[in-house]
Amino acid sequence: MSTDSPIESCRDCGQHVAAYDTIHLSLSEKESRVVCTRCFNKRVAGVDFEHPVFEPVVLADAAGNAHTFHFTTRHGGSHLAVEAFEVEDGHATGYQFQVLDDPDEDPIKVFKRLFERMRRALGRRHIENAEHGPQIAKSAEGWIVRGRIDRDQDEDGRVPLLIVDGRSYTWEEMGHMLATFEGFEVKMEIHDKSEER
Repeated sequence: MSTDSPIESCRDCGQHVAAYDTIHLSLSEKESRVVCTRCFNKRVAGVDFEHPVFEPVVLADAAGNAHTFHFTTRHGGSHLAVEAFEVEDGHATGYQFQVLDDPDEDPIKVFKRLFERMRRALGRRHIENAEHGPQIAKSAEGWIVRGRIDRDQDEDGRVPLLIVDGRSYTWEEMGHMLATFEGFEVKMEIHDKSEER
């Protein structure tokens, strides 16, 4: 997995930053610009906001696989968001987490809540490799799959791609896993990425 990211230049401060640490800011119907998250936060916060920098962290999942997380902090005016994500080919992918809080909350406290959420999520395993390929793992809660809905580029967005345990599964692969539960009932819940499941 390549964690190198294309570099973009912030149109406000001129700093060269990883593409995943930029925002395409629309100023009007005809004008937009690429700005780094630090400059975005200055524009949106409207107050003196000290932009924190969190270094990447490596955490192991329930199967012992290492995952490198990058972080970004965004001040949304009415809220503060701290996000963690993996990077592949310069783009956020794999496991992704977000915690929202009040705009005047200490970002370090929000980061600590995010980090604990990450540890809990990585401690669970939803898919296991079996004799006939990936299968939904049974936990103390039953057969539960938690993940994130993404766009399947190979299908031109016609069907989703599901990210489970930090790995992508096609709609066909998920269907194959579900086929082993023929006759069972299913309950599907959809949550905002800032909500813990």
